[in-house]
Amino acid sequence: MEVKSYEKGDLTEAERLYRRAIALAEELSDVVGMSIWMVNLAMLCEDQGRLNEALPLLKWAMEIFERAGSPHAETVRLFLRRVHLQMQPGCTGWAARSVVTIEHVLEWGWGKLAR
Repeated sequence: MEVKSYEKGDLTEAERLYRRAIALAEELSDVVGMSIWMVNLAMLCEDQGRLNEALPLLKWAMEIFERAGSPHAETVRLFLRRVHLQMQPGCTGWAARSVVTIEHVLEWGWGKLAR
């Protein structure tokens, strides 16, 4: 549902559902599941230029993936790098996005995990 809302452009509903999924995963002690939804929410925040909100979500998710020994830690590290680049003075979103595109991430398998 969350991904469908995002794809349809209903970003408010997608954000509400992502936050709900994070809370439910936390209640169930599903830290890996929680980190997946955190990355999805971070992507939504990034798309809206809310980089200060995306950054801690990505840091936390990367930490969880690293502790779990997940290969997805590297993918999240790339997202984190992209957000950091976009936060640099004078950097346009396009310049940072050219470093790591969503197509790269999907090619590396994140899309299979997140859907």
